[in-house]
Amino acid sequence: MAGQRQYNNLIALFDNWGRYTDLLNVSMDSQGTLMEKNGRYMDSLGAKMEQLGAAGEKVKDALIDEEDMKGLISGATNIVNVLGSFIQSIGGARGALLGFGSIAGSVFSGTIAKEINNAIVNLQNYKSNLDTINQDILNTQTFKQAAPESESIQLITGKLQ
Repeated sequence: MAGQRQYNNLIALFDNWGRYTDLLNVSMDSQGTLMEKNGRYMDSLGAKMEQLGAAGEKVKDALIDEEDMKGLISGATNIVNVLGSFIQSIGGARGALLGFGSIAGSVFSGTIAKEINNAIVNLQNYKSNLDTINQDILNTQTFKQAAPESESIQLITGKLQ
């Protein structure tokens, strides 16, 4: 019985040998095309970035112990939870902002007052400069109305003919 089965397999192989060689050639050509495309991809920027990322992961794994990082992250989580509980105990965000504002106000009050004073002085200087410019404009207009243009002014402005 086993002999007959092997015989049938051998006959089927012989009958389909042409198809087998065709498919084998297609497979070999596909492998060559795949290798060529893979070579082009490995030369691309995307592949280089992936290689850099993989190298970075190796460095991270070598430098940072995952268990230590878990402990550090757990500690940071606990600190944030305590801070959140503290903010809730003083009345939420409004209480925290009022507290922070009062602390900031006492720390920076001298600086704030000095800068407000500087701003007032600058505004006064600005107003004085504007007044001076307006007076100069009025004086120029008055001068033009009071004195006709001399020949030298007409020569300069191109009005003398």
